[in-house]
Amino acid sequence: MEIILYPRIPVGYANERANELRSMTIQDLRTKAAISDARVYYAPTGGGRASENHLKNIADSIRELAAEGGYPSAFQRRPYSEFDSKVAEFLHRTLQITPSEAARLEIWSFFTCILLPDVVRWRFHARSRPTSLERYLGGIRGVRNTFGRLWWRGEILQIQDTPRPYQLVHQLTEDQLVQLMERPGLSGNRTLATAISQAFLSAADSHPEVTRDDLMRDTTKRIRRLLAFVSFDGLEAHELHSVVSDAIEQTLQMLQYGHPAQTPSSANNLVDPQLSL
Repeated sequence: MEIILYPRIPVGYANERANELRSMTIQDLRTKAAISDARVYYAPTGGGRASENHLKNIADSIRELAAEGGYPSAFQRRPYSEFDSKVAEFLHRTLQITPSEAARLEIWSFFTCILLPDVVRWRFHARSRPTSLERYLGGIRGVRNTFGRLWWRGEILQIQDTPRPYQLVHQLTEDQLVQLMERPGLSGNRTLATAISQAFLSAADSHPEVTRDDLMRDTTKRIRRLLAFVSFDGLEAHELHSVVSDAIEQTLQMLQYGHPAQTPSSANNLVDPQLSL
């Protein structure tokens, strides 16, 4: 894959733009959207610069996906989730970018503040209130940038060499994705994140009586507690599956009966005995 370098804008300039844009109407923002800006700069090495035609195609395609949900008019919550999953797949398939480049907030600030500010406002329209700045700038660690967060969903949850590599992105809801993607201990390990997602979806399908969001929230809490003393990077596939399955089962027991399963967790077998002395 030929690496493409995408435009960046300085952090200070992004803050100025975001504060200006967050209260404007979608129609006015559409007129301010552009594929270039005088303050744009690029990484000095690592690939070729994105062409204006490439950037225009990205903007046009995302607006087309938004139009399927009623853009520029507002609509109900569920289509927002569908829009997010479609854009996540589109961005990850289309942007020829490395993870190290994708970690740069300046790139995603270009997308939100220059290229597609109208879509940001439409996606996170807060009635008569301004859109949250974090939807333009990313917030803590950049995980809430409107477009950056979607690319990372595709990057972390993609299952390669399968007929539907982005199925997890499409199957998980916004709340469920947040539990994974905004927890660096989980999203920082792709194998763990996908294992949790797959086990969660299987358990949710098998136990329709359990509220799915509660199942995901409690399961991720249990696994995050294990991060302090279990090295998930060093686990064999069967060990990882066992630990995640135990966390799911304990959550199911708690949600169904008010207490977790009383059987010892398989995670106990992975802890150095010296730690308990």
